[in-house]
Amino acid sequence: MKASGLIALACVCGCVGMSAAQDCMPEIIGSVDTPGYARAAVKAGDYLYVADQGAGLRVIDVSVPDMPVEIASVDTPGTAWDVAVVGNLAYIADRTTGLLVVDVANPAAPVSVGVVDTPGEAMGVAVVGTTAYIADRQCGLHVIDVSTPGNPVIVGSVVLPDHALRVVADGTDVYVATQNAGLVVVDAADPSDPRIAAVRGTTGRAVDVALDGDDVYIADDSGSFIVYDVADPSNPVMHGAEATDAPPRGIRVRDGRAYVAEAESDIAGLVVYDVDDPTNPVRLGAVVTPGMGLGVALNGSRVFVCDGSAGVQVVDIYTCLPDQGCMPELLGSIITPVDAAAVDVVGSFAYVGVQGVNFHVIDISDPANPAILGSTVLASATEAVAVSGSVAYVAVGDAGLQTVNVSDPSNPVVLGVLDTPDFAFQLAVVGSTAYIADVASGLQIVDVSDPSNPTVSSSINPSSDVFGVAVSGATAYLATGDGLSIVDVSDPLNPSVLGSVLATDFTFDVAVSGSIAYVTDDDNGLLVVDVSDPMNPVILGAEVTTSDAIRVAVSGAVAYVTADQFLDIIDVSDPANPTIVGTFTVEDFTVDLAIAGPIAYLTDDDFGLKIIDVSSCWGGLCESVDPMIVGAQPVFGLPVAVDVSGTLVCTVGQSPSIGMGAAQLFDVSNPMAPFSLDVFNLSNTAWDVEISGENAFVASGNGGLIIADISGGFFNTLGTLPGTGNARGVAVSGSMAYVATSANGLRFIDVSDPNAPMSLGGSLAPTDTYDADVVGSLAYVADGAVGIKIIDVSDTAMPTTLASMDTPGIALDIKVSGTTAYVADFDAGLHIVDVSDPTSPAIISTLDTPGAAYEIRVSGPFVYVADEGGGLQVVDARNPASPRLLGGVVGDMALARGVALSGAVAYVVDPTPSLDLKVIDVSCMGMTLDTCGPADCALPYGVIDYSDVYAFLVAFSSGDPMADLSAPIGVFDYLDVFEFLAALGGCP
Repeated sequence: MKASGLIALACVCGCVGMSAAQDCMPEIIGSVDTPGYARAAVKAGDYLYVADQGAGLRVIDVSVPDMPVEIASVDTPGTAWDVAVVGNLAYIADRTTGLLVVDVANPAAPVSVGVVDTPGEAMGVAVVGTTAYIADRQCGLHVIDVSTPGNPVIVGSVVLPDHALRVVADGTDVYVATQNAGLVVVDAADPSDPRIAAVRGTTGRAVDVALDGDDVYIADDSGSFIVYDVADPSNPVMHGAEATDAPPRGIRVRDGRAYVAEAESDIAGLVVYDVDDPTNPVRLGAVVTPGMGLGVALNGSRVFVCDGSAGVQVVDIYTCLPDQGCMPELLGSIITPVDAAAVDVVGSFAYVGVQGVNFHVIDISDPANPAILGSTVLASATEAVAVSGSVAYVAVGDAGLQTVNVSDPSNPVVLGVLDTPDFAFQLAVVGSTAYIADVASGLQIVDVSDPSNPTVSSSINPSSDVFGVAVSGATAYLATGDGLSIVDVSDPLNPSVLGSVLATDFTFDVAVSGSIAYVTDDDNGLLVVDVSDPMNPVILGAEVTTSDAIRVAVSGAVAYVTADQFLDIIDVSDPANPTIVGTFTVEDFTVDLAIAGPIAYLTDDDFGLKIIDVSSCWGGLCESVDPMIVGAQPVFGLPVAVDVSGTLVCTVGQSPSIGMGAAQLFDVSNPMAPFSLDVFNLSNTAWDVEISGENAFVASGNGGLIIADISGGFFNTLGTLPGTGNARGVAVSGSMAYVATSANGLRFIDVSDPNAPMSLGGSLAPTDTYDADVVGSLAYVADGAVGIKIIDVSDTAMPTTLASMDTPGIALDIKVSGTTAYVADFDAGLHIVDVSDPTSPAIISTLDTPGAAYEIRVSGPFVYVADEGGGLQVVDARNPASPRLLGGVVGDMALARGVALSGAVAYVVDPTPSLDLKVIDVSCMGMTLDTCGPADCALPYGVIDYSDVYAFLVAFSSGDPMADLSAPIGVFDYLDVFEFLAALGGCP
């Protein structure tokens, strides 16, 4: 009879960086059964893949850590002993069967695609690129070509001194744990003829092996683990050894911590060691598991312990981690057919160019499962991508600039090409102008008002080759061969150099935020430059990156830098003292990156697109986790809606003249000092605005739809379409605008020619619609007192209502991300709705906001609510079934009506009393993501410390019922003190 397994999860609050053993307190909560004997596991994206011995491969969804769910399995022919996952493929050492390859592109439906029978018993597997290494017990090590997953082929083998049990690999250096011979190092540079390079004995059986940089760790089941320096793989040198509490069976190492699975559960299941000094390991803490610790898998602040008959224990080791500031975590990845080179991200799509000639549009609505939607062929290899509106602008090296229509993500179409004089290496697009870093020919300024026919307006060649470009307002910032050059582009026909600052090496890229430029300086890392006086830029600070610095992006108080095989996360809250607070390692050379909310999108030379959760790094070392107003600017009239594109903000509302409307444009290149560019009077009160490309689309009540070109910083009306029936909301998708009206439901308007918008009809029944969001061929409508409607708009002549769902309040706004819709339901708060089946939407949860939810925006795991009476409220929706308010800012935003997002900045308008545009820094919201525990009574939340004890004691003396932690609520007694003290070691 097979033993039943168990998967349990743990969460613990505590101080990061504790070194004393008693302060390292991993703890277990929750469980899910597995039917077999869990022996090995690996986490990829939101899923844990478990080698469950006789029960084969089990797939566990751990996206909600305290509610893990097994979603699929594969009954392997043999006995699943070990597992590795690379991309969409799982590789299983299936003992008597050999190597089994399973396609896990859809984790809910894994499919076996290939197998190769090894002559012995496949006990361990490691995969590097398209090569798998199998520890085949009595038959040594096999090198297997898995470039064709359906037909894996053994290409080389080597007999080892004893039974091979586990294996890890660094390129072609392979490290094998053998039964009695200890560590065996194999040189597989020639895969057809792998050779033993070194052997180092152990006291007992070497049952597992882990690799961390130049150090190899061997679990020796006689009662210790041994550390070898393998900087020279042919001559491993022992660093040190550490006696364990019980025989170790599994070991993994990361960031100065060794996690050891030990085989006697009554003593310990998982033990954590400090190995910052590998010559002197120090035991930090342990947790007893119910089974027998056999293997370990790592992921962020959690460790998955393969616990034999007790399944897999998932342990939170937050209290045991070194103080590193943040821990980026891989969410998902996709291997592109050719090496990925460049990426830009807009909404739920990533636009990726490769080193071949292909350009891909990738659906990233589910970050764990990105999928290529459409592709097209370009003139040459891609160097950079920038998307504006429905057009992607692509720097294609020797071929110059190409423009691609991406209005239909499944069918991108090349529009035009411009052969620049030299080599188009980087670009930026603002309005109808593209700025191209054309290396030896300097900066090319290109008119792209007609994307099918881009033309050079002018050029300027500073003193050295130009590799990077960023544009803010009327200024371009160039990363050149010898430093940073600043160019005035206020007149695109006559650019002029304003100033420059020399660097010590080649500068490759530049990003600008406010009055600070961030420049990558090859060997010297990141330079932080004050550009408040563009004629006299000054280097404020610098930080040496993990390797050569290439690309840079900035969000809030954090800079993200690609550096060879690393993504460095740098706290730039103090510009004079930038500090690396986290690093993410990828398989190959990092080429480009884009930051969207709390997610980084990284192109990885040989491995395509990586999607990385950097939410724990938002805001660097934030002093406060709450959103903070950093700037404000008076608005003409009574503003009710706002949108942002790049450094341009547009507000709309009612003008001081009765019955009239107003639109206003602001430059927010310096968020702390936004300034007004233009005010435009409308014939009717305006209710909503959306910026798409270089145009603003305004829902203007009885004035219908107004389209204006705002690329030059002025509101230049192009076309209007009155008579839509009191236009309240507008959404733009490709060449279509969808206008929500109070009298005629949802109207469909062709805006392919913005000078002559044309009505194509509307939804079947006139209803009281307030707003809509359109994703693909589906329109999601906020329909006032009716609730929400989902309409198939694939045929605008015959739209079909798929579903209606009543909401308890007044549905004013709706936004859709992936298969989830978020509804602002006025005094009924925020609703989170499952729309995976568009014919049957269902409310997952409701959150009562402090005021009345009026408008919303969604970015990553956050929902930003313009909350009438409650200002701006930020909601953590990682667990849709249990959303929570993270923080808010009210200020004088008594009637907050409109909200827009750009990176880590939110823009809020309020028709009364302040009548202004508020600029709000939300970069620090990510710091709240891992908080837990009502016993956390004082800032900083998420760290239970002396301040909490003091706050609790004060509450005790005053009889404050808010500090009541146990039943009966409202009676402050001894049990509350007990619950609080218990919380010092974990969440109550």
